[in-house]
Amino acid sequence: MVSVWSEPPDWFRNKDYGYLLKLDVAGWLRELDRCSGLGVDLSEWESVGEPGWTDNVYPAFIGPPAVRVVDKADQSTLHALEQPSLLVQVYLNAPDGVIIEEFKKVLRSARQSVPSPVSKPGPTALSGKFTETQFTSWIKHRIVELCELEAWRAKLPEDEAKPRNADFGRWHFPAYTDPDKAVVQARKVLASAIKAIPALFAQVAADQALPPTTPK
Repeated sequence: MVSVWSEPPDWFRNKDYGYLLKLDVAGWLRELDRCSGLGVDLSEWESVGEPGWTDNVYPAFIGPPAVRVVDKADQSTLHALEQPSLLVQVYLNAPDGVIIEEFKKVLRSARQSVPSPVSKPGPTALSGKFTETQFTSWIKHRIVELCELEAWRAKLPEDEAKPRNADFGRWHFPAYTDPDKAVVQARKVLASAIKAIPALFAQVAADQALPPTTPK
């Protein structure tokens, strides 16, 4: 039986997703933040991907800084052997690399008044930031395209035949031997990417030195 949706919709076939290749960390934060809301509001579709469309866009998710000094902590409760101490709050939704870099900044500031008793040169091996490798994976799995198709399908009239998951597989991965499996994996990658929005924000906030914001 031939599917009613043997071909993808015109808007999807004609859309150029090449702009994804140019997105940096902040761009991907905006893109994923947009995708996370597509199921609710599709009014911005026409402008997506046009030059400068992200210039004045700020992510809906605003979280705390990755590492923050707890200024109001009562250090009088510390034992004499525990002083001087630096009490910090760590936002665990931030990537490890961002937490480490932000802690380094806080520590360097604290060391201006309390020098380290030991100086040991050497590179830091720890890392864990979002990089081109992650972005390439998101592009490879076509998560933005899948998100837009899912939102489009959800908005189709109830009495209209809707494309199946197998149709999405054929449209997304026509060269794959098992497009059904590929689209299932793409859904998992999309879910993981949307879940990473808070971590992306923490990295962007650290890179751009955004001011701390208290969530409502």
